[in-house]
Amino acid sequence: MTTQDKNKLIAEFMDGEFDGREWVFNGQQHKTLKYETSWDWLMPVVEKIEKLAVDNIGEIYCVIMPFQIDIHGSGMVVLSKKRITTKINMVWIAIVDFIQWYNENRES
Repeated sequence: MTTQDKNKLIAEFMDGEFDGREWVFNGQQHKTLKYETSWDWLMPVVEKIEKLAVDNIGEIYCVIMPFQIDIHGSGMVVLSKKRITTKINMVWIAIVDFIQWYNENRES
């Protein structure tokens, strides 16, 4: 999955809509998605996930370390052999993994 695909996954999770040229969020248009480079873009996603984890899913743990690890029994498995070097990249990858898990496990 490319960076663009991962950002698209996040944008859709955040109820963004692509109009063929730009992403639209609550009436605001954006030509590019900046989740992997901007805390201003990423933190609202963290806040939405926190609300979901408390209200809808149960106990979900997010551990952010230089290497991603397998967390058994938490409902979320994060595996990667890639070394992650920045905090924003660690959070971004954890968010992508959570959204993939959430999309596969939520009730329809």
